Order: sequence, then C-alpha cells, then structure tokens
Amino acid sequence: MINKKFGLLTVLEETNKKASGNIIYKCQCECGNIVEVNGAFLRSGKTKSCGCLRGIVAKETHSNPIIGRTFGKLTVIKETKDRSGPYIVYECKCSCGSIVKVSSHNLSSGNT
Repeated sequence: MINKKFGLLTVLEETNKKASGNIIYKCQCECGNIVEVNGAFLRSGKTKSCGCLRGIVAKETHSNPIIGRTFGKLTVIKETKDRSGPYIVYECKCSCGSIVKVSSHNLSSGNT
C-alpha cells in the first residue's frame, strides 16, 4: 500500500493502529494535510481526501469564480456539464487560439 494513491491521498506508511481488524495508514493529501485512514476505507473509495474534497465540491457547486481567470496559457471561458470525478470541467481558450476542456483540478494544480 505504501506510495499507492487513492483519490487525493497517497499512502506514506502503516501505523501501529487497527480499526475493525484493518490497518490504519498515514496518508498525505494533495492539499498537504497528513491524515490517518482505515485501509478498508481507502480500498473501497469511501475516503478520498483529508476532508478538503468536500469543500472543493461544495465551493464549485455554489459559485463559479474561475470564469475569466488565466491558468498558465489557458483562460477559462465557461463551465461545461462534464465532470472529471468530483471536479467541474471547463472550456478554456489557449493563448495559441485552441479551445480545450480541462477539469478544475488540473487547472488549479497546474497539471494542464
């Protein structure tokens, strides 16, 4: 399990703790937080982040502050109805003139 990725969490190490017979793992979230998570919750997909993902999804659902913002060479034009997991997918215009669809996660993380 060490170095495996589950959602936004990367497993760092096993702890000496167990819950319901399952190993508890120390994980690092993409946001930087360190959390301990039941291995069964990681494998089942029940736990995907330190809790920050709930805030991201809620924020994206209730407001859309990135329309018009530029990320690298991409300017966000509009929200699409597409989703990439829990993330909104936006239509963006590249400085070269191309139009591409990019998830909010890939925009904010710099992956695209």
